[in-house]
Amino acid sequence: MEDRSLESMYGTIHRRIDGGIDRILSGSHWKLKALLAILAVSLFRAFPSYDALQTTFVETKWSNVQVKFDHPLADTSRIFPPGSHESNLTFRLTVPILAHALHLHRTGMLIFFAFAGVLLFYLALRVAYTVSTSKKVALFVCLATACAWPGVAAFHELRGGYYDALALCLLMAAFATSSAALTGLFVFLAAWTDERALIASSFLVLFCACGGTGGTRRLFAGRPLAVVAAGAAYLGTRAYLAGTHSYFIGGSGIGLFVFSQQINVIPLAIWTGLGGSWILVFLGLLTLFLQRRYLAAAGFCGALAGVMGAALAVVDVTRSMAYCLPAVFVALTVLSRSEPIKQLEKLTMIGAVICLVVPTYYLEGNAGSWWLYPLPVQIVRWLLPTATLHRF
Repeated sequence: MEDRSLESMYGTIHRRIDGGIDRILSGSHWKLKALLAILAVSLFRAFPSYDALQTTFVETKWSNVQVKFDHPLADTSRIFPPGSHESNLTFRLTVPILAHALHLHRTGMLIFFAFAGVLLFYLALRVAYTVSTSKKVALFVCLATACAWPGVAAFHELRGGYYDALALCLLMAAFATSSAALTGLFVFLAAWTDERALIASSFLVLFCACGGTGGTRRLFAGRPLAVVAAGAAYLGTRAYLAGTHSYFIGGSGIGLFVFSQQINVIPLAIWTGLGGSWILVFLGLLTLFLQRRYLAAAGFCGALAGVMGAALAVVDVTRSMAYCLPAVFVALTVLSRSEPIKQLEKLTMIGAVICLVVPTYYLEGNAGSWWLYPLPVQIVRWLLPTATLHRF
């Protein structure tokens, strides 16, 4: 009787969840409803710690980055200590130029990044639906993205000088557009937002190659060629600016030494980048090998190795590992061409449930990890006296 009772309860819960999903995905405005539902779930399970804005550390970060906002072409490597995050902002110009042109400061930039986060959700929803033609797949992929660091960064990264939300948004915009010119423009801007985006743009080449017929010939035309051209344009303009402004190019805070100091966190570091979405990436790569598409599999492995290797060679590993997000859509493209829709819906649902249930952590090398508090925990933290909080 107890087993039947549990089975009945499970069936009731399952039917209600399915009914709720069907209601969200019904009608002509299903994308808007899905976007609002995902945003609500994401913020409930991990709400930003806005009280941190009052700390000396965060205020100092914003004060330091204001130097770059006031003078976008300033060489920060000569202003701030080597190895500091601010010293690496010299060639990250998109946000400083935008902030300087629009006279935006801390509050304005935080609102802007939050808008970029919402736009990232929409683009993930749109690309997943375009690839799979399944509303449920799109919903689950977007939910998984929103519950991992690539999705929450726009709302939780309250320190000044961290532009990953915009860089990832621009990368996803490059995935979403069908125009080669816009693809090149988005990749170019993403690279000038954060150079990690240039490495991650290699996934876009694979996405285009795996998404149609023509094989390797697709790599030498259209959007893949635009990605290569954007990368060349970025490197060329960067070299020109470095030469004309006598920028100092250093390598402190990155490299094999940093990698060797945090080998013990590699498994957790990789996990925090995508969470449950790694299931899709693994299955997509496995499918390429099983289909004997060895060139595409080698390219996929190379792109993953490039992004993951660069992420593990710096201290802020979680935010760097988040640039593996485009790999999810490459894998989705591969799987959508080999798996039935029902099977694909199950796989994406499993990934989304894992991302939803497993708490989101931010890992910074071997210095420690931070749990992103759910909204109920945040409310308790804000209501309790400071003296009580210190005893937790």
